[in-house]
This record gives sequence, C-alpha cells and structure tokens, in this order.
Amino acid sequence: MKKVNNKGEGIIGIIPARWDSSRFPGKPLIQLHGRPMVVHVCDRAARVLDRIWVATDDERIQKTVEQYGYHVVMTSKTHTSGTSRCFEAGSLIAASEEKAITGVINIQGDEPLINPQDLIRLKEVLLQHDPDIVTLVKREFDPEVFHNPNRVKVVTGTDAHALCFSRSPLPYFSNPNRITTDGFLIHIGIYGYPLDTLRAITSLAPTPLEEAESLEQLRWLENGYPIRCLLTDYSGTGIDSPEDVAEVLRRWSAASG
Repeated sequence: MKKVNNKGEGIIGIIPARWDSSRFPGKPLIQLHGRPMVVHVCDRAARVLDRIWVATDDERIQKTVEQYGYHVVMTSKTHTSGTSRCFEAGSLIAASEEKAITGVINIQGDEPLINPQDLIRLKEVLLQHDPDIVTLVKREFDPEVFHNPNRVKVVTGTDAHALCFSRSPLPYFSNPNRITTDGFLIHIGIYGYPLDTLRAITSLAPTPLEEAESLEQLRWLENGYPIRCLLTDYSGTGIDSPEDVAEVLRRWSAASG
C-alpha cells in the first residue's frame, strides 16, 4: 500500500445519504437546530478531515449540501448498502482528484452527534497500521440494549479484532448479573478501509451468516478480512425513524449542558 504523509491527505471521508429510507424518507434533510441533519454530520467531520464528500443519489440532497459549501458525488440508485455506495463514490473521486486516495472513512449520514475525535482515531489507525478494516465499538451495561436486536453486539479477541457480530445477545452470560457488571460490546457502524480493501469486499457474494443476521460485516469476516475494533465512549445516536429525533435532541441538549 502506498504510504501517505502525516497529515492524512490520502484518507477521505464519505457520508452516504439516500432519500428513500423505508422508515424515514428524506431523513438526511430533516432540520435539527436549524440545519439539515446531513450538514451537521459534514460539520463535525470537517473539523478533523480535510477532504469529505456526501455520496447521494438524490438531487435534493445534492443541492442542499452544496448550498452549505460541501462536496457531493452522485452515485447509483441501486446500492443496497452504504459500503457499496462508498466504493462507487471513492472510485469516482479517485478518478477526478489529483491527490492520492488510499483510505476511506465511511461516516453514517444519520449520526449528527458523531465525535470528531473518533474520526481522528480511525484515520490514524488507517495511516499507521494499514488494517484491512477498522470500526468503532462501545462497552454497554444495559440489559435492554443487550436484548435489543437493533443494537448489534460484537465479541473481540485479545488483539481487539472482531470474532463475531450478532443481533442476538452476545456473548451468552451463564450468570446474567455479569451483563451489568462486566458489560458487553455494541457496534457503532462507522468504518475505515483502505481503498483496495473496499474494492475487494464490495465484490464479494453474500454469505449465509450475513443473510441470516442481515449484517454485511459478517460477509467480510466469513471471507477472512480482519476487522479491528476501537473502543469509544460514543454510544451511537443514529436516526432511523421519526421517533428517534426526540431522543437525539435530548442527548444533544444533555451534551451541550
């Protein structure tokens, strides 16, 4: 892999944002504190990344993002995951940019409270360790979260690489009290990948475990791609449905206070 300088100029941020969410159409443009949600994500990413793009298939999102001064790359409407949209966007950007691109940080467009310091850590790992894939995890202690299939659990080895992801409670605690004492890890779905690895994993066929859990990262593990996990305090405040907006605003106010 080509090395880049210490400023991280070879690492770019891509924010996938689509209009046609089944549970919340148009959510990238919902207003939060007077700005569209996807613009808040751009604002936070721009604090620590010099080169960021929003990857979308919708002209309404494109127009709004560009009005706020951020770059947009238009991608296909056929993508079934943010990872494949990131790869198309990264390929288009690499073909049009004079500066080299060696790695991509995939920043969820519905995470308006993402901590910029976590993006720095992802970037630094990509630059210093050249991992196949790197992502974020958080230690939790809430049994309700543990049993919630919408919160993805992960177990790691002693080298901090993922062993498995699951929507089911993971690991199994023979003593249930350990859920609240030892805790467990939940996955925060923000990734960093070298561009070559991103190209490789998007060409893989779906795998049985991935299809059973509906988790694309299991496809990568099943094909032997290591996923390094970085521990964060950020609990993930994504907006998947209109009901999530009030909770995000509550956390926003608490963080500001």
